[in-house]
Amino acid sequence: MIIDWSRRRRPPRPERAAPVRDGALPYLTAEDGSTIYRHRPSTVLADHSYCGAGSGQGKTTSEADYWARRMVHEWNTVPPDQQMALFAVDMKSDFVELLLGALCSLATPAQLLAHVGFINVYARNGQPGAVPLNFARSDLANQPPAVVALQLTAVLSSASAGLGGGQRVNMGNRQSETASQLFRAVLEGPPEANLLWALDALQMGDLKQLATVTRSPSVRDYLNSVELSTELVSSISSRLRAAFALYDELENAVGASTCLPWQDTVRPGAVTLLDLGHAPLPSLAECMGNIIVRLVGELLLQRPSPTTEHHVKIACDEAQVLAESLEDVATRITTVGRSKNVSIAVFTQSTALFQQRAPELTASLLTNADARTIGKLSVGDAEVWVRAAAPAPGVEESVGALRSRLLGIVTNLQPREFLYLTPGKVQRARSLPVDIAEWDGAKARQAEVVDAIRRRWSPAEPFPPRLRLQDYLAANGAGRGGSRPRSGEPRRGRWG
Repeated sequence: MIIDWSRRRRPPRPERAAPVRDGALPYLTAEDGSTIYRHRPSTVLADHSYCGAGSGQGKTTSEADYWARRMVHEWNTVPPDQQMALFAVDMKSDFVELLLGALCSLATPAQLLAHVGFINVYARNGQPGAVPLNFARSDLANQPPAVVALQLTAVLSSASAGLGGGQRVNMGNRQSETASQLFRAVLEGPPEANLLWALDALQMGDLKQLATVTRSPSVRDYLNSVELSTELVSSISSRLRAAFALYDELENAVGASTCLPWQDTVRPGAVTLLDLGHAPLPSLAECMGNIIVRLVGELLLQRPSPTTEHHVKIACDEAQVLAESLEDVATRITTVGRSKNVSIAVFTQSTALFQQRAPELTASLLTNADARTIGKLSVGDAEVWVRAAAPAPGVEESVGALRSRLLGIVTNLQPREFLYLTPGKVQRARSLPVDIAEWDGAKARQAEVVDAIRRRWSPAEPFPPRLRLQDYLAANGAGRGGSRPRSGEPRRGRWG
């Protein structure tokens, strides 16, 4: 006798809808027609997130719609000093333009758009978005100049490795040491200094000239004693020139007398749109993007823990481009950002490349991302995130069977379809409907407001030619005669 006991099993109880927390907003529509909500980031729930899908699958539009609604909700319902800030980084211009259109369409009254600012590092010929980028005068987030110099060197090494095309080649130890000392000399130099003084010193063929202006005794000793080969000087010079002085507008922005105050870009309620899509070369966007996001990240990570300050979200589209040299600061944000009220959102169309370039960051996101939104991906790209899925409690399905099933779903999703993964739960869903034509129309109707946004931090006139090291030395009575004595030091004679 065979008895089929499976017929006596009780059907599973219908799953209760998750309670909607204060500040939660619709994010996706589940397969059963219910609404999937995303909570408001806080020190309790940091809301680190990942969205991965191939090109044309609708991830950028969906994310722009959600974050625009999130910020309009903040402006209209949250006290001004507690409003979340959004720092959006885009390597192709798509995300920031969609986000700007959605904000123009949703923000009522239009005066709310005064919170929005725009940065186009590679603006040319009077284009809007140009900002002063004298990193030697930037907010160093209470970091010692030596630490900042090492960070700048690391970014220059990894991001400029592919500037010449072909195989990526990072800087060697001798190159890195020299570049770090040059950067530190400038960071501890006079108020007029800019990072390109390092390039000036190399091109002058005499690092002793830079030694005359730095306040650091150890750096001064290094510059006065080091002997560099022609090949080493050429290698460092070419990287500095390509990264910071490829054309006049970029050189003059990096050599400006001031730097954009990064604290203003993440103040309560601020929306900062960093558009790197106008870079002449992808590696240039990678270099400048990494420097800026690193400075902002370090600034936010200096907050006390736990903090009482407002939440700041850093959202990076095409994050695989920034992943390698941004990995350390982004990994720290995903691990300690909750207590500092800082979180990160990563959007990418190449999961495998993202993992290859930032394995630690990928592992940290797998552990700490509260939400993972997966659109159609190739098998190799999808496997990374499907491996993190596990059956919900009480579900009689093996881990291997679940992951194989999800892999089959992900590789066959249609545009605007996603798998939404949260701890212990997987939902198939669609993005919410949006009217992109209305977003474009809103930007056109508010053309003057949009232009004001794009020029919010831009100077009225183009940046003047930067001050060069040799011009500063000539104007201040220093030069090939050797190091000038520091204030309070007795003047040395010819023989010391």
